[in-house]
Amino acid sequence: MIEAYLTIDDAPTPRTNELLAFLKQHKLQAQFFCRGDFMEEHPDAVCRAIKDGHIISNHLYSHRPASTLGYDIVIEEIEKTEALIDQCYAKAGIPKPGKYLRFPYLDRGNGAKTEQEFYKLIEDAKSTPKKTPKALDGDLVRRLQTYLKKQGYTQPYQDITHPLYQIPAIRDAADCFLTFTSYDWMLSPRHLGKHPYTTTDDLKNYMEKDLYILEENNVSITLFHDDKEGIISQTCELISYMMERGVKFRTY
Repeated sequence: MIEAYLTIDDAPTPRTNELLAFLKQHKLQAQFFCRGDFMEEHPDAVCRAIKDGHIISNHLYSHRPASTLGYDIVIEEIEKTEALIDQCYAKAGIPKPGKYLRFPYLDRGNGAKTEQEFYKLIEDAKSTPKKTPKALDGDLVRRLQTYLKKQGYTQPYQDITHPLYQIPAIRDAADCFLTFTSYDWMLSPRHLGKHPYTTTDDLKNYMEKDLYILEENNVSITLFHDDKEGIISQTCELISYMMERGVKFRTY
């Protein structure tokens, strides 16, 4: 069996309801990492996601890299966004299941946009699985991890088989990581043509070449996007393709 957790960054947007309709149609549960500024613009979409059974998680307020903000502003953004999440759960009348966070760009505080260095991390993990890669370490990284753990932030994933989750700095971290990025954001108008993949067929071929996502007995954490420029149809097509290739998305 091939299994995966479905995570979606950068919500909510004007087209979140389209994505929610797709997920409901296919009986899929997702973990939405929400921007606080967008939550203020589209609170009803977040409440609908909660009522549909999805998990709402923290993606900071302004979606700026943590390393550019400094400790105090990062904490301010986390707490402001978490308060908005609390409000949405209260409005939906459903208890919040936990506190979860993913840093924008996977920049945990040292300037490394690790989603874009993803496969180098995998090679580091295979060669030195117990060593913390430089892209995951630093003074601000450690201070933020201490804060998050004290505040009760955790990861909701279990039994991840990917080599990245052999790295203690990822496996035991308070923030949520991933093991497969769909790169669907490359298809958005502001990115199209600036990166290697320009069509959904390109991304399907990339998926086929990944060493882990379609492997039997694998459990992955997948990343897609609720993009403000509207790539919902492409994102849904890629999720559907994953299911066609035998991936069963887990519930939380």
